[in-house]
Amino acid sequence: MILVGALKHYFEEGIGMLRYIEQRALLISKYFLLFLLTNLVIAFNLFAITVTVDVDDSLVNLRDSSHPNGPGCSLREAIDNANKGNGTDNPDCSAGSSGADTIDFSGISSITISNEPGAGEIFVISDILLQGTIVISGGDATRMFHVAGSAGALRLSDVTLQNGSDASGGSIIAENNTLLECDGSTFKNNLAESNGGAIYATGVLDIDGCRFENNRAGDDGGAIYKSGGSNLVATLTINGSVFSENLAGIDLDSDTDGGRGGAIYNNSVADIVGSAFNKNSASAGDSIGAGGGAIFLGANNITNITASGFSGNQVDGAEWHGGAIYNQNVLSVNFSHFGTTPLPLPAPFDSLTDPNQANGDMAMGGALFNAKEVLVLGSSFVGNLSAHAGGAFANGTTSDLSVIANTTFAQNSAVNKGGAIFIERDDALLTLKNVTISDNSAGQGGGIANDGDGDNGSINFDELLLENVIIASNSAGIGANCSGGTVSSDSINNIVFPASEPCPNAVASGENPNLGALELTFSLPNIVTYSMPIGAGSSALGSGDSIVCANAPVFNLDQRAFPRPQGDPNCDIGAYESAASSATPTPTPSNTPTATSTATVTPSATATSTPTLAVPTATATFFPTPTATAVTSPSITPSSTPTDTPEVPTPTVTSTATFTPTLTSSPTPTTVPPTATASPTNTAAPTVSATPTATEAPTISPSATATMTATPSSTAVFTNTPTSVPSSTPTFTPTVEVSASPTSTPTATPSLTATVFATVAPTSTPNPLATSTPNPVPTGGTVDCLGVLGGSAVLDRCGVCNGDGSSCLECSTTDISQIQFEVDGHAFKQLSLVKRARRIILRTNVNQRETRALSALLVLAEQTYGRIWSNIWSYQSQIVSCSNAIFCSSTDLTNKSQSVVDDSIEMTRLLKKQIKIQRKSGNRIRAIHIIEMKMKKLQLEVSQQISQIPVSQSECS
Repeated sequence: MILVGALKHYFEEGIGMLRYIEQRALLISKYFLLFLLTNLVIAFNLFAITVTVDVDDSLVNLRDSSHPNGPGCSLREAIDNANKGNGTDNPDCSAGSSGADTIDFSGISSITISNEPGAGEIFVISDILLQGTIVISGGDATRMFHVAGSAGALRLSDVTLQNGSDASGGSIIAENNTLLECDGSTFKNNLAESNGGAIYATGVLDIDGCRFENNRAGDDGGAIYKSGGSNLVATLTINGSVFSENLAGIDLDSDTDGGRGGAIYNNSVADIVGSAFNKNSASAGDSIGAGGGAIFLGANNITNITASGFSGNQVDGAEWHGGAIYNQNVLSVNFSHFGTTPLPLPAPFDSLTDPNQANGDMAMGGALFNAKEVLVLGSSFVGNLSAHAGGAFANGTTSDLSVIANTTFAQNSAVNKGGAIFIERDDALLTLKNVTISDNSAGQGGGIANDGDGDNGSINFDELLLENVIIASNSAGIGANCSGGTVSSDSINNIVFPASEPCPNAVASGENPNLGALELTFSLPNIVTYSMPIGAGSSALGSGDSIVCANAPVFNLDQRAFPRPQGDPNCDIGAYESAASSATPTPTPSNTPTATSTATVTPSATATSTPTLAVPTATATFFPTPTATAVTSPSITPSSTPTDTPEVPTPTVTSTATFTPTLTSSPTPTTVPPTATASPTNTAAPTVSATPTATEAPTISPSATATMTATPSSTAVFTNTPTSVPSSTPTFTPTVEVSASPTSTPTATPSLTATVFATVAPTSTPNPLATSTPNPVPTGGTVDCLGVLGGSAVLDRCGVCNGDGSSCLECSTTDISQIQFEVDGHAFKQLSLVKRARRIILRTNVNQRETRALSALLVLAEQTYGRIWSNIWSYQSQIVSCSNAIFCSSTDLTNKSQSVVDDSIEMTRLLKKQIKIQRKSGNRIRAIHIIEMKMKKLQLEVSQQISQIPVSQSECS
């Protein structure tokens, strides 16, 4: 589904704002390059010593002459030995080394750090790995760890830190030049009076697969407060983690100054990938002008967010903005989702269900408030709410470098302005490229509200530039789609529907884009997004500007990272690229159809001043091209002046011809003609003073019923809404319906000799009450399988008349999209376990050869995951399997399915090779055993999921 090559192209060309925001391009490109290189060549210290903690004695002080040694090794003693690189002071614990040390736990499940005088937090000044499973508590009285010094590094693996409490950093504080690493660990119920409910860090912070739950801060950063670090290298990295119900700005000791960043306050270079933010909140207190229910990004931040989800986050306060994110510098959001989830998400995103909200009277940006520079790409905003403006997004910057591309805004709402997007300031340009905005609502500007003055003096003269944008079916009291300032005159190739609700000055089509229901694209660590497909006949198909699609930041990809264009030479308008081609125009029938005679009856008639025409019963012989003839040549002597003005009937043709072509005799018409005194020759355009209405209904035996229409020898003119013909020179347009024994009584006596041809009309003619253009009468006289002359019904491949051809195919359809998501997720977790095991083993006393072997195994694991990813997404999400071998050919899927299972088994085998290296080095690490058990469980789940995929996929001719 997602094209790896296309994604690679996009990231190479410039993820986020690498190439697009010119003022930041060089800086950010250097940052990502260095970040990539750092992850590829990072050197790990060799962990030489493992110290095992076997008692939960929460010592007040380390043992000394006044505090005699007790049995067993405590956590405080173990860390002291590691810090000092010896075991002299704490002989119950193994001696530490001069390098990095590992501390594990045996026979205990929890430890509480004492807060008695002389105890409290434990300092870490060397490189130490804590690996559990273990719960370490601060007893709601103390912080647990303090990382300090240039050599200080604390690495946590399968550790839970809970109930810590301090002024800043409720569980851990990490100073400048230190490293804090979290791997598969949990922080919950920690509290900071000021900043960083769980962690306060100014060094490097690396988080992988961790959970932060119900942490609180009196001021900023409910879970994490991060500042400091280099301008070029990320000092905050978060991957595959969950932040839930964290809170900033709680009222402690009548502190009412509020807090920023319910989960994270970041003022450094950061990279956040594949993470979920759920029900975090930030309260303003008495403060104004900030916010960030989940994340606050300060003035020194450069942050990239990819494949992450934000739901249920909120800000509370009169002017606290950004229900999920408040950005104050440079932000790039890629392939991420904000808001409600119309389709459920797989774990770890399955808890994301609620809208993000900005709740204050003047709050802006239900999901995101931008105060500086932002690029939003390939993302979705659904169901977010603002009590004032910008249900999803509010742009409060003075910069012209704010861009949203390949993104969908749907079902967002604001009480006052901008159901989806609100532009707050004058002379600050917001550019939208290939964006879809639909079904949003507000008091003013259901889609977009522009509070700018429409006069940007430097760029495009406006605050809003639209390129390849769909704005459709939004609602508001004022300006259903748009309100406020004008759109840039440079805007191109847009759709604003309906046309009666335009955007001021926007160059746009008013045709219906035919948007479909939201659909989900989910594949960690690449993409989490909902998009709105465009249906058949959409005005968006093939209507986009190809230059906009080809250039940054669209790069010929759509919101799902599918390639553009697909069904047409040009790309589609909006965030979604359809494989369908643009609609082929339906021909409009002429109002002057040509009637072709397929059966002709030839009577003779004599007209009188008040003639009565009796049409006899006719017996006809019909062949595939029937020919029967009826010619009426009346001679009529009219009075000099018509006595009235006749009503001209709307021509009627009814499709009632049903018969069996077994008739054998030719028609023998019998006519009671009027008496005539003259026989002038008819001309191509006869002039009459009245239009007789003749209805002929011969009975055709043995079982034929046909509708016959009489036309003059000139071409009959049909109109959709005929009016009365003037009495002077009306046009002769008689209509004869053959279905019974009719009579024709003209209302005036014209001077005319006319030839009238009766024509079998086996197809529909216009309804006299209809206003649409009538369909032309088809020619041809073949009989279809329903017995309809000229009908189109045929036997399908199953021998059923007018069937859909499926009754004999015995097909079944299986939706495997959820299986694809789950298998991909399990495989990614398997790869993460291999990476995690490698990190743990490298911290033991392995040699260079073993280090190289571990690196080689990781490369193989990444290649294996790549194969699983490629195979699982190469299936069609809807697999059709048919048992009919005559009309259907089937493709065997068992080899592909088995390949996925085999590669999942290969992941387990690669982990076992890692474990073998670890055991050869003389180390037996309990955490590795836990990883091995998790790997086997994932392998089993992959096999179970794959077994539900059909063994074949069919295509029927």
